[in-house]
Amino acid sequence: MNFAASLNAARILVAENNHARLDQTAEILQRAGYNVHKAYYAEDVTFALEYSDFALVLVDVTLTGSNGQVLVDHMGQQAKPVDWIALIDERGRNPDDLLRKGAAAYVRCPFSAEALLRQVENVLQGEY
Repeated sequence: MNFAASLNAARILVAENNHARLDQTAEILQRAGYNVHKAYYAEDVTFALEYSDFALVLVDVTLTGSNGQVLVDHMGQQAKPVDWIALIDERGRNPDDLLRKGAAAYVRCPFSAEALLRQVENVLQGEY
């Protein structure tokens, strides 16, 4: 990605407690031209959202730290609202519950790069 393009790229925060999946997700998004920031703990997400602006947040709802449920509740109460996509696994939360809580979309893990990028692009374009 060239420097000029990266200045105008959408800023995406990826919040994931699985290091391998965090790195994989960030790499997929970076290759697609997005400006990606990573968070491992729920507290890192709340700090980042308080002090930075993001076009989108991808949230693993089982984050380490104050549990993912607290973060899900917090996402809907942001002073600066931000769209978010829930990352869920097969034994995870009910996607309908997350959509009611304010998620713009969800992606089931493990996911393909195409499935992730399709949801990200839809949400960034307001098509959800």
